[in-house]
Amino acid sequence: GLASYRLTVFDNLPRTGLPPKLQSWGEFKRSVQALIDLNVIEDSSKIWWDLRPSAKFPTIETRICDVSPRIEHALTIA
Repeated sequence: GLASYRLTVFDNLPRTGLPPKLQSWGEFKRSVQALIDLNVIEDSSKIWWDLRPSAKFPTIETRICDVSPRIEHALTIA
């Protein structure tokens, strides 16, 4: 079944879902700046890709988990 309706809602937004294949950090920065210049986003924290560089820390964020109402589903993520 459909365990997450969020995927359906965000399917057509260019700043959500799987990130595009980027060859370098510079290419990422240029992509973000293009979205900022076009007034699509205010800063890189507004990119809601499933996986993205953190805007504040030198880490990669995984952003695809919803709240799991069933304990067995939550345990598979932990």
